[in-house]
Amino acid sequence: MKVDEMDAGRELDALVAEKVMGGVPTNAIGDWMVAVGAPPYYRFGGSVRGLPDYSTDIAAAWQIDDAKWFWMFEETDGYLEATLWDHRRRLPDYYAVDVAWSDDGNRSKAYALARCILALAAVKATLSPTPPEGV
Repeated sequence: MKVDEMDAGRELDALVAEKVMGGVPTNAIGDWMVAVGAPPYYRFGGSVRGLPDYSTDIAAAWQIDDAKWFWMFEETDGYLEATLWDHRRRLPDYYAVDVAWSDDGNRSKAYALARCILALAAVKATLSPTPPEGV
């Protein structure tokens, strides 16, 4: 399966956290260990927090960005056309995806999913999340 074929959910959120946002999975918060079966935790810089819902929550998805990325979104009948230009190289890379609106008509979920897919494409991510520390 390719990144652009993934559905919104925790697996996609974990890939974004690791490959785009620089998060490192951890099973420790300070001196405390996280219980088996607990929600995943990630170390972002010096802080540890739960895995954000990047692919389903627009507020979390808007954190996905790079100063050299230019985003464009266009709403059409039934789906969202999303484009990202990556200007980190002399000639910009171009990525595009079409995302259908969710069954409940929630447009924000389509925006969140599109941002995840395009960001992962821009960083050339592969489908291999890292296991938590100590596992």
